[in-house]
Amino acid sequence: MNLRITYIKIIFRMGILTFLTNFFASCSDTRSAFKPGFLAAAGYYVRQGKVYYYGGFNNASAKELLGANAKSFEVFDEISHGQKGTSLYARDDKHVYYAGELLRNADAQTFKVLGSELGKDNNHVFSRTSVLSNDPENFVELREGFYKDSKTVFMGDRIISDDPENFSFLETMDGITYWSDSKGIIANDIRMDSADFHSFWILRYGYSADKDHVYLIEDASLKVLTEIDPKTFRVLSQYYTMDENRVYWRGKVLPHSNPDSFKILNEEVHCSHDGERAYHWNNIIPHVNPAKFPDDKRCKYCTDKEVVF
Repeated sequence: MNLRITYIKIIFRMGILTFLTNFFASCSDTRSAFKPGFLAAAGYYVRQGKVYYYGGFNNASAKELLGANAKSFEVFDEISHGQKGTSLYARDDKHVYYAGELLRNADAQTFKVLGSELGKDNNHVFSRTSVLSNDPENFVELREGFYKDSKTVFMGDRIISDDPENFSFLETMDGITYWSDSKGIIANDIRMDSADFHSFWILRYGYSADKDHVYLIEDASLKVLTEIDPKTFRVLSQYYTMDENRVYWRGKVLPHSNPDSFKILNEEVHCSHDGERAYHWNNIIPHVNPAKFPDDKRCKYCTDKEVVF
């Protein structure tokens, strides 16, 4: 019985797929600048002199782009990371669209695609359908998704700095790009204005430091680790760090830890010890004696109650 029900479900799904394929294939127009097929380039379709946009299976039906000129309609090409693809931007002789939405005040004749969500004409720079900058002449890409015009620095559609003249690249480390301007340090889209630029240095796994503090970028937020000594601070691994006094798990103190005898048992499952105490994450595992740990076996895992080899 279960096999029969499964077979019926498969036949039903194949029927739905065939129906959708035939429907969208019928939407094609060989006179248009593209061939829609089952899933057209970027979701745009031309049928019987009209233009439609279908954004995916979460939408009930294809939406007609009222006023669009099917004869002049075309989808922009997009170059991303050296690869050519199809943009969500499209145009006819008078209008520009993004994912089927009209870009108001966009000039179709001078419009160009800058990235997956960026485009510009002679008057504006657009992020999707919104105006990002009114200075397209000076709008340029920096690196790592950062752009600037003559007055502002952007990361995506967010304003990062109002000092483009002094905006300078420092380093990219473990997915975080560090910059500076005249006001301080920027890590991705996070300002670190409390950091001292002249003594600032970048470390692994989201850590950085200056002469006074250690900083941690985690979960898209900045943490100032005021209790850590930056002069003796060391990054041991993605999760473990130390200074001359203590060991830390992502900035949290391992209680009573001894940095001189500290050892990571298993980084992946967050097990460690300092010769006297064993830790899971930053918690002491009670009634466990590291002196009895075998030297010839690898730690498989640990919990707040035990260490298993």
